[in-house]
Amino acid sequence: MMSKTMRAWLLIAAAALLAACQPLAPRLPEEPEPPVRVDGDVAGQVEVESPPACECPVPSCPAPERPPTPVCAPAPLTDRNHFAGKLVVGSIEYVHVEPGSLRLEARVDSGAETSSMHADDVVSFERDGEPWVRFSTPAGTSGSSATMELPVARRVRIKTKTDGIDRRAVVMINLRLGEVTKRIEVTLADRGDFEYPFLVGRNYLRDVAVVDVSRRYIHGD
Repeated sequence: MMSKTMRAWLLIAAAALLAACQPLAPRLPEEPEPPVRVDGDVAGQVEVESPPACECPVPSCPAPERPPTPVCAPAPLTDRNHFAGKLVVGSIEYVHVEPGSLRLEARVDSGAETSSMHADDVVSFERDGEPWVRFSTPAGTSGSSATMELPVARRVRIKTKTDGIDRRAVVMINLRLGEVTKRIEVTLADRGDFEYPFLVGRNYLRDVAVVDVSRRYIHGD
């Protein structure tokens, strides 16, 4: 007879064989993916294509226009007697002296600091306790002379050709050249050795006039 142990092993083997022979459970179909909404309609699974690229040429942004480069044109020359708002004077001009109403021929010299005027018979005196000077000077081109009396503004020490020292009087006058009148200091000097009785220096020219040495008598002869 078969023992109980052998019988138990046979039952276990039969059960295992029976389980292996059982048919596989049917595979359930996969759930379909949810529909996709295209253009307001519900459709099946579709592939949504990206919109086609625009075949129309896209206008590019134009480069900013650069402003035209300004060209500095020279200021128009309105007349030959003015430059940069200043009076143009020649190397020789006629000047008008006040007081005295004198019209004298003058050399214009930008190298001289102070203007000077020819004076003869210079006499110093006092008036009301103040120093004055009396002198004669040419009254024009006719050879006549005029006597003038003016207060002395100051005196200057001038070294002469003979190594001496000459103290000269300086007076104040109104000098007009062209249309410009300026009150300036004038040194009284013996200009008998010079061609012109008056010398216009920088104390008149400064800030009001420029000199064109190539011209003469710009403002009348």
